[in-house]
Amino acid sequence: MASNQHSDRDKLMAQALAATQSGRLDEAVSLYKQVIAAEPDYVDAYLRLSHVYMKTDNADEVITVLGEALRLDPNNTSANFGLGLAYHTKPDPERAIPYYRETLRLDPNHQEVRKYLVKALKAISHDQAELTKIAHDALAHERSGRGFMYRLVKFVTGAKGG
Repeated sequence: MASNQHSDRDKLMAQALAATQSGRLDEAVSLYKQVIAAEPDYVDAYLRLSHVYMKTDNADEVITVLGEALRLDPNNTSANFGLGLAYHTKPDPERAIPYYRETLRLDPNHQEVRKYLVKALKAISHDQAELTKIAHDALAHERSGRGFMYRLVKFVTGAKGG
């Protein structure tokens, strides 16, 4: 891509960000869509557009936009986490869980996703005893030098060993 096209893209992205920050969300959507029309492979535009849709509580648009971002970049942590959040707010926590797990696979240190994953698991679990046992086990591991988050990651990712 030519330098001038990057410059135009960067100007539109800056304008869209300013519009988002000042609450002009319709304008921000329009600007991000202009960037996407000019550069359909520019993942950052999809991610930022999804944030605008999140601000308007439009989970269906978030899912569509982030689905396209994942098509372009399947290992994108932000897109996976965003899809999890979008499904969670629909509410469809069962569909959110695979995206939360993928986020943890891509970034095992992602702190926020763990909180949402536990909420999603609790929302669909019919076995509260299992969740309680996990919490008690996690506390025992924390006392023995293994932190709660370590145990939680092992549980949700299905990791073996110990």
